[in-house]
Amino acid sequence: VTSWSPSHMSVDRAGYAADVVFFTRSASHRSPASSTLMWLGDQLVTWDAHDGLASTVGAILSSGLSGFGLTHSDVGGYTMVDRAGGLIRFLRSRELLMRWVELSSVSDALLRTHEGNLPEQSAQVTDDAATLHQLARFAKLHSRLWPYRRDLMAEMGDRGYPLVRHPFLHYPADPATATLTGHLMLGSDLLMCPVLLPGVATVDCYLPTASGSWTHAFTQQRIDRGNRSGGWVECPAPLGSPCIWVRTGSAVADMIGQL
Repeated sequence: VTSWSPSHMSVDRAGYAADVVFFTRSASHRSPASSTLMWLGDQLVTWDAHDGLASTVGAILSSGLSGFGLTHSDVGGYTMVDRAGGLIRFLRSRELLMRWVELSSVSDALLRTHEGNLPEQSAQVTDDAATLHQLARFAKLHSRLWPYRRDLMAEMGDRGYPLVRHPFLHYPADPATATLTGHLMLGSDLLMCPVLLPGVATVDCYLPTASGSWTHAFTQQRIDRGNRSGGWVECPAPLGSPCIWVRTGSAVADMIGQL
């Protein structure tokens, strides 16, 4: 922390604080006062919850609870391995990259791709028309959510709430939310259950008790929890149309519109 904190203060003293995004990964409990943004580090290009795609969900949620309200990941991961004549190999697949783009469009305060450390052996967003379309589609989603994120940043400054939250923070009266994994909320009006496994086109998603009416951002399916008990929904999530629920009639629903 002591090594990069003076660098940030130098940027501030030079008068460029409003023009420079300064992000870091090494931190302590006092780091949010010295860095404008955090990132999750050099994650492995796998699907797993230890250091791959699924780990980003837990990392962002736990970071938020620890006072780091603005975080992001390398879209697609970074660490690639090809050793011992291919016996030890972790290279980024096209599907993993496209699913990571979907997740980061909602979960990340900054949407930033990374070619990784073995770029010529791994999938890239520039590979073909489909990967470019996926990036453009979800970069547009990320951009459309900016007014909402701006309001959440103001709320973070006033109350300390992170942008991305576990459903339990909004629905503690529903005991089922305490054990949920693979769920995240952006503020109170967007709930996402990202695809975290290869080769699947649906996910099971829990909509909490008395959480109101939700509309699927891509299919326009509407489910009204109102004052009803929470329940699981088999949510369609083909590649390019992840499981994102927005509060019916909210400003977020209007921002997303038709992608």
